[in-house]
Amino acid sequence: MDKIQKRIPDGFFSEEFESPRLRVRPYDENLDIVRISEMFADLLIYTQLGFCSPAMSEEKIRLSKCDRNENRFSGDWTIFTNDEGGDFVGEVGISYIDFENETAGIFETIGSKHSGKAYGREASSILIGHIFDNLSIRRIRVEALSSNERAVSLAVSLGFQLSGMLYLPGNPITGFRGGNGIILDLARSDFKPFSVDLRNRK
Repeated sequence: MDKIQKRIPDGFFSEEFESPRLRVRPYDENLDIVRISEMFADLLIYTQLGFCSPAMSEEKIRLSKCDRNENRFSGDWTIFTNDEGGDFVGEVGISYIDFENETAGIFETIGSKHSGKAYGREASSILIGHIFDNLSIRRIRVEALSSNERAVSLAVSLGFQLSGMLYLPGNPITGFRGGNGIILDLARSDFKPFSVDLRNRK
């Protein structure tokens, strides 16, 4: 554990990010748990990409956010609009870091209120850049339901490529019903950072 822990820079999981449209800060359970719970209760979640993956090995689960252990190999960030109101948008995060195979898993969820604004793509791009800039990771992996065309399109737009298939079982905590899924991988060299044309910003 200690060997892996030293390869994560101090402050990595507490980093805050800001773009012209978004503010992305570390998840605060006291402030955000109600927002997150309400978002998952909304059956019209716009996109959901990546999970506490059932495809993880037992070792990855042990290092992941799924068991909420004290070792920080995972982290959540909460997404808000970067304006006076600071409207809640969703969450993005790292579900596991596997240094042995130089791979990290990420997840992203955007509520239906902010559909079609590319916020998920922008926040995911910010997080991916943070990972590649600071960790010895060569590949990022996500899972998505095959039927979730928006999530798959988001991943592909950032450079992810199809690498496999899997079944995603349901999760009674989040209300996720499960179904056939796909695995998408992003190599460092294929990453296409997202940028927004602010000339069209309303």
